[in-house]
Amino acid sequence: MSREVKRGPGRPPVDNPRNRQHIISMRKDEEELCYYLADRLGISRTQVLIDGMKALKEDLDMRDMIFAERDKQEEKARRRNERKEKRKQKEANRKTVDR
Repeated sequence: MSREVKRGPGRPPVDNPRNRQHIISMRKDEEELCYYLADRLGISRTQVLIDGMKALKEDLDMRDMIFAERDKQEEKARRRNERKEKRKQKEANRKTVDR
């Protein structure tokens, strides 16, 4: 025997509620910037902060990708130089043996 609980009026539940709260400290100019961006973009101050965090994450991901590519190129160049050095060493050894 199951009983359904009747809910009173109010907002319907959401799939992914924002139920975490944080108190942050900011200077007056930072607060004004937050209000300005929210007003200018037509979004809440919470959304301004969330969008800012997402933009920073995208920036970091892009940097990581760029640095990973740079490291890959540097590794290729290092291996290429090692091969050149080995060839030079072999040539030098052959010349000394031929004498």
